[in-house]
Amino acid sequence: SLTATASLTGYYDVTIYGANTFRKGKHRLSYGVGLCSEPTYLWGLDYATAAHNDAGEYTSRDYGAWLNYRYAITRSLFLSLGTKYQNIAALHPDAHTMQMTVGLPHHIYALGFDLGVGIDTRQRVEYSTRGIYAAVEVTAQPQLLNNTSSNLYALNITFDYYQPLWRGATLALDLYGEFHGRSTPWLLRAELGGESRMRGYYRGRYNGNNLVAAQVELRQYVWEGLGIGLWGGAGETFSHDDRFAWRKVLPTYGAGLRWSLNALMAIRLEMAFGRDSRYFILGF
Repeated sequence: SLTATASLTGYYDVTIYGANTFRKGKHRLSYGVGLCSEPTYLWGLDYATAAHNDAGEYTSRDYGAWLNYRYAITRSLFLSLGTKYQNIAALHPDAHTMQMTVGLPHHIYALGFDLGVGIDTRQRVEYSTRGIYAAVEVTAQPQLLNNTSSNLYALNITFDYYQPLWRGATLALDLYGEFHGRSTPWLLRAELGGESRMRGYYRGRYNGNNLVAAQVELRQYVWEGLGIGLWGGAGETFSHDDRFAWRKVLPTYGAGLRWSLNALMAIRLEMAFGRDSRYFILGF
């Protein structure tokens, strides 16, 4: 598949993605390349600065490629192995962004390798109504294959649970953790917010070496492909010098509509809220 998106703000994103399955799904190979340029903001590199600071501006340019192989050990247990190349640059930073990132690199490239294991009992990936998805993935980006002075490591943990409640209703629970090594540059750190987890915050509004988030959502089918959703959650980013604290946990909540026009198209309309923040999502 080929997807391309552009906006009047100067944002554009082009991605080519493919996937092949073999032997009735026992082997799965996915791959892709992408290029994205986005005018964006930076509030700070720790909680205190990000919570009270004015935003600096810069353009994030990100291009890369990935290849992933997944082997189904049993019907629900799988093992995955992959590689990914990232090239990220912070272009045209304003004076405020330069002040917050003084002495830090504004261009990072790295080639890494992923190893993951997980359980997937969902009937389908999109719009699941029953099942569990749990996975642990470790990423290593050796110093020899990046332009930093360190080996880079990351750990991702995901647990999703879907349970039908009554006719047309599904309870969805998502627990997520992302943990990066101390030497991870700011362009590769975990970012809180966006259109998936921690809706209610601009993506990157808070960032850190580590991210933990939890969310529960009630989805109700109404009529002819029309559904509503209500959700609430909490999350936090923190680093080695800016440790986890309960007072820094950020809330999120909201409601939305999703209208499935057919098997491939849907309209998504959501309003999400956070601490001193709100996020409107309109998607097609």
